[in-house]
Amino acid sequence: MDRPSQLHRQGLELLEAAEHAGLDTAVPTCPGWVVSKLVHHSARALERTHLLVSGGLTDYPPKDAYRPLARDGQLFDQYRAILDQVVETLAATDPEGFSWNFTGQDQTNAFWSRRMVHEITVHRYDAQVAAGDPRPVDTEWAVDGIDEMVVDLLPFTAQRSDSHLTGSYHFHCTDTEGEWLVVLTDGHAVTTREHAKGDVAVRGPASPLFLWICGRVDLDATDDLQAFGEPDAIAAWRTLEF
Repeated sequence: MDRPSQLHRQGLELLEAAEHAGLDTAVPTCPGWVVSKLVHHSARALERTHLLVSGGLTDYPPKDAYRPLARDGQLFDQYRAILDQVVETLAATDPEGFSWNFTGQDQTNAFWSRRMVHEITVHRYDAQVAAGDPRPVDTEWAVDGIDEMVVDLLPFTAQRSDSHLTGSYHFHCTDTEGEWLVVLTDGHAVTTREHAKGDVAVRGPASPLFLWICGRVDLDATDDLQAFGEPDAIAAWRTLEF
């Protein structure tokens, strides 16, 4: 998978949708946000990755390492410059080279290539919702996104959540290969890639399944997904903040 190229494509689609929507337009999938905040957040995430990977840092970059960002239309040009920079950085570095990350696992540049693809893909979708033209995630990338969420990110996310979620969740892609069993015990998560029964099962095509796991689509707003299990347990998943 050519992650730097995919990141560039998704990043440009985010920019196109954000420009079309306008800076002051609300982002329904990010309550309380407007497009300017979405673009600002995405630019900061991308610049953080550039600083970490290019500098070989061992912690988050200091605040004064980031460039100031505009509050007007210049923000779009700044975002584009940051996107181009981080794509060039990721494409030029050894994927197995050292990069610190917040999970405490997989301290490599490859982690950030993968993380930024899915971060920007989700925010591309957010921007397109704001612009009134949301588009699905390509199946291959949606599967990879689900895998990253439940295998790499969930152990960190679950531990910092106030919900101390407990229960088991089976996720099943119906349009391609991809199944995961997530077992949560008082906020500690273990995920295996297998077909197994969980307290909750959510199944459907990879794109809407990925977007549901990320909190971007509701089960009652789509016919693509099926969910089985206690409604409270299904709803509890949405307390996790990826």
